[in-house]
Parts: sequence; structure tokens; C-alpha cells
Amino acid sequence: MVKLTSEVISHGYQYMNVTKEYELSLRGFKIINIQNLSATNDQFACINLSDNSISEINILPQLKRLKTLMLINNRIYKVEKDFAINCPFLTNLVLINNKINDFEQIDNIASCKSLEKLYLLDNVVTKLKNYRLYCIYKIPTLRILDFQRITKKEREEAFNKFSNK
Repeated sequence: MVKLTSEVISHGYQYMNVTKEYELSLRGFKIINIQNLSATNDQFACINLSDNSISEINILPQLKRLKTLMLINNRIYKVEKDFAINCPFLTNLVLINNKINDFEQIDNIASCKSLEKLYLLDNVVTKLKNYRLYCIYKIPTLRILDFQRITKKEREEAFNKFSNK
């Protein structure tokens, strides 16, 4: 298991990705914790930490350029409330194939006030009753959930279902 240090960050692959975001790829480094991201000097719009051994998303450091955080194929079961408070422009969060299993973690993800795209496929939470409507209700800024555009009808249905509770 590897700690995310400034040395590890310096060995990451840096490039302009297909969405024209400057990306830092730290895929497959066997990283166990998200830490020391301030060592990136806020240079990246996208940070890819996929294919590691990360189990929790803690509060991120101040990263004003960060728009996309990819954490595919990790072991994430817990998301800290206000994890993105220091990342005001985080709009895309990709958590495909992790271990998120309850709505409490959705509530914590909802603390990210600028989130527009959320991907949670292959997490236990996606199989819970009313998962999609709950996400739409809790995260009103969402435009896309699990690769599907959110419709006006779904927004109304989510509001009607959860606004009284």
C-alpha cells in the first residue's frame, strides 16, 4: 500500500484529457488515502485516483481548479460531509464500482453544492428503493446521474416524494 505523497504525485501521468481538462492520473498506484493533494499546487482540473485501495473520501484541500474527481474501482464506503467545501468548482464525481451502500453517503455527497454529474454505478446504494429519486432530490444541481440525463418529470417526482419527509 502506498501513501499519497508529493513524490508519488510527481510520478503521476499529466496530460490534457479528451474533455480538455488538464488531468493528473494516479491510477493503479495502490494508494490507500486521499491526502497531500495540496502538493498538486492546484494545477489540475481533473484528478484520477481510479484503481487504487481508497476507502474514504475525507475533506479535500483547497483546489479551486478541480472540476472532476475520478475514483473508479476503489473500496470507498464513506464520504465525509463537506468533503468538497474547498473545491468550489467540483462538478463531476465518478465513484463507479465502490462500496457505497446507504443514503447517508448520498447526503454527504450532496454537501458538494456545484455537483452536476454523479456516477455511482456498481455500488450497493444504486439497488436501494428510490435511489435515483433520492439523489435527484438531495442534489438539486445534478444534471446527469449514472450516465442518464435528469428529466423535469423526475425532478417533480423526487420533490413530491421527499419534500414532506
